[in-house]
Amino acid sequence: AIFPIVDFLEVDAALRYDDYSDFGSATTWRLGAIASIPSYDALKFKASFGTGFRAPDMSDLYGATSFSAEFATDYWGCVQSGISETDCPETQHDTYIGSNPNLDAEESETFSLGLEWQFAQRWQTSLAWWNIKVTDPILYTSAQDQLDVDYQTQGGNPNVQRNSFGGTDRIDAGFQNGVTEFTYEGLDLALSGGFDTGIGDWGVQANASYYINYDSEESYGTGELYNAAGTLGLPEWRANVLFTWALGDWFASANWDYIGESNSRISDETWDAWDQWNMQAGYTFGKYGTFTVGANNVFDEDPILDDVVGAPVEEYLYPNVGRVFFIQYRVDM
Repeated sequence: AIFPIVDFLEVDAALRYDDYSDFGSATTWRLGAIASIPSYDALKFKASFGTGFRAPDMSDLYGATSFSAEFATDYWGCVQSGISETDCPETQHDTYIGSNPNLDAEESETFSLGLEWQFAQRWQTSLAWWNIKVTDPILYTSAQDQLDVDYQTQGGNPNVQRNSFGGTDRIDAGFQNGVTEFTYEGLDLALSGGFDTGIGDWGVQANASYYINYDSEESYGTGELYNAAGTLGLPEWRANVLFTWALGDWFASANWDYIGESNSRISDETWDAWDQWNMQAGYTFGKYGTFTVGANNVFDEDPILDDVVGAPVEEYLYPNVGRVFFIQYRVDM
């Protein structure tokens, strides 16, 4: 629902109800406002607050259990055997990785503030600050995580079963609801616009995100947090810019993707920023279809590689596909 309060202020509200036949139900809501300066509506201020709800995946709740002999350090077992923490060895443990039918939902609260400015015909820019707090996070726990909890609770972790000699018989790992609240904070920036010339219509759409804070736990279950923004896998900066051109039935575009540099938490190593270009051009034949030719990763950029083994330092962050050419003909029936 949208409620116009006065000419320069409106309030919007939303309510959502979810009901899962095998899990439970939840009610979430959002309240927002948009305001402008009286007699100058080109500049708008925005604010919103809302709650969120994420049910566990079916595989997290009821997936099959698998066995793994995971390497981990059993600090509580070493204490029981009179071995110091510094001398405690890393050994293999019978680990059963499975689902958890007792998982609760992950809940969140989101607060954001922003402004949007239309400063010329076809041109506008925006800036938004956001803050997300997550409670009861659904986390994957390893054998080491479970052994760390057992050490912190002095043998009180029911997911670690021990024999009469103090060693581990079985460790139940997998998905659990964490007890620590995590906070994520960042800025989103955007710029879009275009202009028409005698040699075509030109446009640009730019987006950038900056992580101010990304809570991570030093060790599972301790509640000791650090800011992971800027570390490997979580660069502070991400950006994307799309340039477009059109003249009659001809068109072309160039897209620039950027990933900022990352730093190691355990050494002074820094991984450089990374970027790639994707480009295409084509011609539209109206109802007879569209012909396009282009290339992704035009300059054949490699992912950031480890200096020792030559493998990508972060397989989920940097694309590992080289230059790809393509030709496409499309007809919409």
